[in-house]
Amino acid sequence: MNLRQILLAIALSSGLTLATVSHAQHRHWWRTADSIAPTTPTGLAASAVTSTSLTLSWSPATDNVGVTGYRVYVNGTLLLSSSSTSVQVTELLAGGTRSFTVAAFDAAGNVSAPSAPLSVTTPALTTTTPAPAPADSIAPATPSGLAASAVTSTSLTLSWRPATDNVGVTGYRVYCNGTLLFPSTSTSVDITDLLAGRTCAFTIAAFDAAGNVSALSAPLSVTTPPLADTTAPTTPPVSLPQIQWSAGMETGDLSEWSEKVNSGSADSVAVTALVAGIPPKTGNWVMRQSVTGSSGGTRMHRYPEVDALSRAGTTFYWSWWDYYPTKISFGSSDMFMPWQLASNDASGVGQPLWGLYFNGSNSTLILGWNPAGGAPAEGPHAGESGKKAYTSVVPVPVAQWVFFEVMIKPAGDFTGAIKIWMNGQVIFDQSLVKTRFPYVSLGGFMYATQNAYGSGLTPIPAHHYVDDVTISLGRMPYP
Repeated sequence: MNLRQILLAIALSSGLTLATVSHAQHRHWWRTADSIAPTTPTGLAASAVTSTSLTLSWSPATDNVGVTGYRVYVNGTLLLSSSSTSVQVTELLAGGTRSFTVAAFDAAGNVSAPSAPLSVTTPALTTTTPAPAPADSIAPATPSGLAASAVTSTSLTLSWRPATDNVGVTGYRVYCNGTLLFPSTSTSVDITDLLAGRTCAFTIAAFDAAGNVSALSAPLSVTTPPLADTTAPTTPPVSLPQIQWSAGMETGDLSEWSEKVNSGSADSVAVTALVAGIPPKTGNWVMRQSVTGSSGGTRMHRYPEVDALSRAGTTFYWSWWDYYPTKISFGSSDMFMPWQLASNDASGVGQPLWGLYFNGSNSTLILGWNPAGGAPAEGPHAGESGKKAYTSVVPVPVAQWVFFEVMIKPAGDFTGAIKIWMNGQVIFDQSLVKTRFPYVSLGGFMYATQNAYGSGLTPIPAHHYVDDVTISLGRMPYP
């Protein structure tokens, strides 16, 4: 047996694994694996320390074969491995203290002891809050040079010199006799719907974006000329009918009415025409009646005068101005009613009523008769029974004030009458009809209501505005 065979036998008996080697390598194939760890790294240092990052460096370790890399630990937890002796550590929490150590390792997996720990505290973040800008508390200068031009009986143009402000003038407020008319962003406004022959003291105040308001300008008193008298000398002057009651909402509320009754999604409130975004009719205030959901009704009642005139059998007139901002439409199974005349029996139960309804497709009006549950079946004319509907062919205008008049001749038999005008034009005329429950000795009572009552309306909310409601013994002037 030669030397190679002896060595091979020794290797096999010792459990060594043999590999084929080249002729140049066969002299070293029996060497054992590397088990010597690198030396411990030294000189651990931190530089370029910020609130959230730093650079860590150390002196190179040595190894019997060679150092492959280094493992960097923070607080004993492996952070990363590197083949160099310098690493950048990022995404640290500001204001925290950490203990860094480094261990070297070689290709055989031998790892050195960790280096001496290096404790590093990152600085806390610093924030600088800018000082708040001082609030603007300086009011604009008082407007001056107020002047009126193009004065007519019902309108004029008001102008003034621009005011100044430390930041900038946002707009102006225009007043008449101390009452705010409207704001404006310009220094010239057209004022309409004035009363002829009236005097108004105009003043102007400037305001800025911070809400500072200047003192009022010096007042400018303007008297509009009276309307020209076009009446022929032989024609007697028009006299107003005897007014029994009226409501103009100029008290800023609905206190002139007897009662408000709401059901479903609807309400009546007093608002200024300026807030409503519509032209005023008379004064500043109007009544807004609205249906705000899929169905609902709001009814403003007036009892004493209607009931007293009805009991006396006296013919009377109910008139009002109405403004519809947009067309109100609805389907065939829905409805909208702006006015009604109703009566109760002696037990207080609602009985026959006349109502004014809209046609949902073309905005014409329908005059409806509803005998209700307890009224005698016959009516409204003799020989008729059940509900009746009378139609008009004139649509209600939108985006303008419209004047309605209703004449009522109260009667519980077939001698009554109801006649309706819109802007001076007759649209309904029913005579020889019942207009109230046929009471014995006129028990119970009769009343009228201004309404917004409907369902399935477009748009929602559906608004209309009412002003100058009057009960009188004759027709009110129009226009």
